Amino acid sequence: MIESNNNRMKFISIDPNKPEKAATFKVRNKGMQKININNQKEDAIHFSVSIKGLPAFIFHADFWLKKDNNLFLRSEMPQGPFAPVTRFQISN
Repeated sequence: MIESNNNRMKFISIDPNKPEKAATFKVRNKGMQKININNQKEDAIHFSVSIKGLPAFIFHADFWLKKDNNLFLRSEMPQGPFAPVTRFQISN
C-alpha cells in the first residue's frame, strides 16, 4: 500500500482467546504531509486506521511513516470515546 497506487486496504485481527471476535480494520492512505519532528520538518506518509462497523469517535488511529524509508514517525489515537488523544513520536 505504501509503494503502490492503492489508497485503501483491509485486514482482519483475531484474538486467539476469542477467535469469534475477529475485527476488520480499514486503512486509508491520506497522502503526503510535512510534520514537525524534533523541531525539523519531515516528509511523511499519513495513514488513518478504523474498525469496520465501529464509529470513528469510538476508535480511530493515525500513523505517519517517513517518506524516504517508511520508518515510524508518529501515531495519534484517543484513549477512548471523547477522551484525550495519545501521541507517540520518535525523538533523539
